[in-house]
Amino acid sequence: MCVGWIVWEKSQSKSTCCAVCWLLKSLTAVALLSMMLSIQKTQAQGWFSLQAIKEYLDIASPAKIVQPPIDTKAISGESVLFFCRAEGNPTPRILFRWNDQELVHSRPGLQLKMISPDSLSLRAKLEMEHNGDTVTCFAQNQVGSDGVSARITVYSANETPPRGFPKVHQDPSATISQVGSSAQLQCDVSADPRPTVSWIKDQFYPVDLSASRFRLV
Repeated sequence: MCVGWIVWEKSQSKSTCCAVCWLLKSLTAVALLSMMLSIQKTQAQGWFSLQAIKEYLDIASPAKIVQPPIDTKAISGESVLFFCRAEGNPTPRILFRWNDQELVHSRPGLQLKMISPDSLSLRAKLEMEHNGDTVTCFAQNQVGSDGVSARITVYSANETPPRGFPKVHQDPSATISQVGSSAQLQCDVSADPRPTVSWIKDQFYPVDLSASRFRLV
């Protein structure tokens, strides 16, 4: 995409006009408009400075999904959580698509929750009709876009799940603790191969176990 605009230079005899054109393959029209609005006119030469363009290109980065939804297997009737986080500058807009249909609002069986400006959670109650469906996280800003899909496998509650399928033997129980003191929550899970256990707060918020306030024992 080649975009040009007019640069005016003042002289004693007349004003001359020259068109300047840059090849900016990585920028969309919206990004170019954003840049042009930020261009400042210098007092010394009376022409539009291109420094703003250089600064924009130096700091702008396309949307990139850094925590994508993952392939999920579940028993019919169970609820699962899909989480997606993206990075980029400007901060990208994130959305979920279910079988290529954009999820704008929560609906029965599908609940959306904005975790932060760059992350989104989707809680879904899976039924047999969802077997083979796909969930896609799509992120986009003015510089670029990214998308990652996850496949859903649903097993009937009346059939035996595959060997080694994860099973929760003990759920965390309600705990009362004073502010500033420690509390311990326990979860017992078995699977083969060994499962990765994630902790979720209030049904939607993944717990960052790297934070100093948490410790796995």
